[in-house]
Amino acid sequence: MLRINSDLEHSGALELSKLGCFSEDTWHNGAVNNQKDVDLPLVTAKIGRLPANVLLAVLGFFFALVLAFGAAFFPPLVIGLVVLLAVLVVLGWPSLIGLTMQRTVRIGSIVVAVLGILAAIFADYHWTALVAALGIIVAFAAEMLRSKVLLRRIEQIAGNYLAIALVLSATFWIQTVNTDFGSKTAVIFAIVFAVVSLISVFTSRSVFAVSLINALVFGMGSAYLCDTRIAVGAVAGLAVPVAYRLSFEAFNHVHYQKPLLPLLTYISLPISSIGFIAFAAAGVLG
Repeated sequence: MLRINSDLEHSGALELSKLGCFSEDTWHNGAVNNQKDVDLPLVTAKIGRLPANVLLAVLGFFFALVLAFGAAFFPPLVIGLVVLLAVLVVLGWPSLIGLTMQRTVRIGSIVVAVLGILAAIFADYHWTALVAALGIIVAFAAEMLRSKVLLRRIEQIAGNYLAIALVLSATFWIQTVNTDFGSKTAVIFAIVFAVVSLISVFTSRSVFAVSLINALVFGMGSAYLCDTRIAVGAVAGLAVPVAYRLSFEAFNHVHYQKPLLPLLTYISLPISSIGFIAFAAAGVLG
């Protein structure tokens, strides 16, 4: 029985190594088996001597600072931030979720990112919807017409769609700033992002409750000071901690030997995914 299991394990490692998912050495060292490395959370990784949770807090605060300053004083900064977020999604998302055919996802994401950013700058959300529809059709057709490596096709399509959603959601920060009350809304969301990102440096069980309470207080307080509806601050106070928590829960137990690019993409997920919520808050509640 032990011999059969060993042969099956070796054949599984060989097949996955042919697909480019893992090397056989990585398989036997525990990247696929239920070994100790699998249980190491992504946020416990280190970049040099800097723990990943500290890097998460610092870069999250940096993203929030750029968003706030750009929305309040210099809108082109918001465009630069969106370009950076799009680059992180394009380059790091396929690696973060472990897709086998990463080039297909990256090519589709690049096209959607370029068209989405151009639509946000020179047009409106109607054109963004058109870009989203085009991206979904192209991504689906590309996966259906691909004849090689049919394994995990559903995962490939889902990963492609999520990359498109993240990129287009990030472009809504540009459109949010361009609306009547969008600058104030973006500043409120940025303040909440800054607060939650700093709290995220802690890893206790109560960190979500603490971040939620502080996000609501700072969100509604910022809305009051910015002379806009308190509901905008409440939406920001609810959405941002939930986005951080969902990102953490999704990738908490993912471990990488070279975590820099996937980690940077992981850090950018909350602010990328909240763009369309900020746009809706500015348009409906602002």
